[in-house]
Amino acid sequence: MKKQILIICSILFVLSSTTLKSQLALHPTAAFIDPQTRTGSMEIVNTSNQMREIGISFKFGYINYNDKGMQFTEYLDSTKMGTAGYRFEEMEKEYSLAPYIKVFPSKLIIPPQQVATIRFMVTGMPPQGEKFYWARIVASSVPQVEQIDSVGENQVGAQLLITTEMIGLVGMLKGKNTADLEYNYLDNYSDTANTVILLKNEKLGNSPFWGIMKIKIEDEQGNEVTSKVEGLAIYDSCTQGIKFPLGTFEQGKKYKAIIDVRNRREAIPEEYSPEEKEQTKEFEFVVN
Repeated sequence: MKKQILIICSILFVLSSTTLKSQLALHPTAAFIDPQTRTGSMEIVNTSNQMREIGISFKFGYINYNDKGMQFTEYLDSTKMGTAGYRFEEMEKEYSLAPYIKVFPSKLIIPPQQVATIRFMVTGMPPQGEKFYWARIVASSVPQVEQIDSVGENQVGAQLLITTEMIGLVGMLKGKNTADLEYNYLDNYSDTANTVILLKNEKLGNSPFWGIMKIKIEDEQGNEVTSKVEGLAIYDSCTQGIKFPLGTFEQGKKYKAIIDVRNRREAIPEEYSPEEKEQTKEFEFVVN
């Protein structure tokens, strides 16, 4: 009798919804649940040339910044100690949609270059509290494997399955969005590639602050040195870094930053946006 031994190696790549175009895509990358029907949908696109098996799950996570002002996505990490871990647990308990959302279907097979629609339903939410609830949707994908009948006497068949994950956002607003942002200049520093201006952001209200930030830097004579526009997604109070290429500023010189923040973004539905507001602040700083 022939022995049939199959070793399947699975390599997991955790990728954002904007990085891996050759295997899988989510459309839109952020799905906003209808607050009235508490339902919504999202498309999953198999952009590869293989039949792929897809599994759908949810986990809580949000964009955050480290002490150097660099952006990352915060997820539960059992190795975290101290206030950082406690703060994540507080955020999850207050804002996570994961306990209340169901997806249909949760497993599916998509042919090459084809699109499938998944649907969401939100149930059992707490009756009190107006706020924005959210979760990260994780679409895990592997190629569909053909049955291997035999690999020969005392032989080992090794098949490499590459598992990819596409991560998006699913959220629902309960009540009215009251998000606001208080921001102030904190400090600046330079590394090997950039000069980084640090802002101290205090998020106010019941929802993440989504908006647009316009930054203009002038020298002491009022001449524009540089400018840029960045999208904002502030889920919690943080220290935010704004990067400029090293050499943009002269060390020891004084500059003025004019920072304009608008609380609207095109990707956010009108009914999910707070009352429109725009504010401008000016800060003087000396490059360290």
